[in-house]
Amino acid sequence: MEKKRRKGGYFLLSMSIILCLCMASLIVLFMPNNITEATLSTSNSISIPELLVDGYEDLPSGSSSVFNSDNVTQLLEKISGVDGANIATIKELGTKDSSFFRGKNGNKDIVVTLGGFNWTVTYLTQANGSVILDLWMADGGLNSDWNSTYSASSNKEAYPSNMYGVSKVRSLDLNNGGKYWSSGTALKDGPTEAERKAHRYAKFTMPATSVKGSIIDFLLTPEEAEYQGTSIENSKFSKNKFVNGTVSNDCFNALPADEADWSTNSSINYEGKEG
Repeated sequence: MEKKRRKGGYFLLSMSIILCLCMASLIVLFMPNNITEATLSTSNSISIPELLVDGYEDLPSGSSSVFNSDNVTQLLEKISGVDGANIATIKELGTKDSSFFRGKNGNKDIVVTLGGFNWTVTYLTQANGSVILDLWMADGGLNSDWNSTYSASSNKEAYPSNMYGVSKVRSLDLNNGGKYWSSGTALKDGPTEAERKAHRYAKFTMPATSVKGSIIDFLLTPEEAEYQGTSIENSKFSKNKFVNGTVSNDCFNALPADEADWSTNSSINYEGKEG
């Protein structure tokens, strides 16, 4: 996915597409001055209509007019609990989670439609000068194998099979393209351009020059939100018990030396691997 595509507009959205109820790929969506991501479907919710205007596909690529201002205002009002809320209102909230949103809405989740998919509002924060609102896909999503086959993970392999960066789900099922895992030493070719264009998530992952209706001009990648750069897990199994230590993950920043501890099992250190 391209990077640094921030455009003017309403606010930022960060979206998580959930697979098999647990595997998620993060993409971040730009509608200037603030953000959002996504959660699980629930019947106990209030709905915000489609944020994109009818016929947005025919408007100039990257134009903030693709967003329905009335529906965006509804979303900001439900997030904050303030009538006529705007971006300044949202910035004043600081960091909030879904329990805050439910507290403002009769113990109901907020579900907003974007690009034909439903997303549950889950988390609000700020990073790099932007307001970020996390959404989790509330639709059924899709089921997918992590990889078509699987082998034990080890940093001795160039491509450990449990790395997200070389997973089939990332390349094919979330339409990010690129190669994916074949073995510890080889990768398979990912989807063709034609296959990617026909994908259900094409508008979120491909530019307008390739896909009509693309909203990629309003998306950013997780590395553009610094707080997503590290995700240190200080637990691992030892004789069927959790003990302190760092396990493998796919955070894109190097782990701080004083926070990562690979001392008892260096085979789970994937730092420096590519895919």
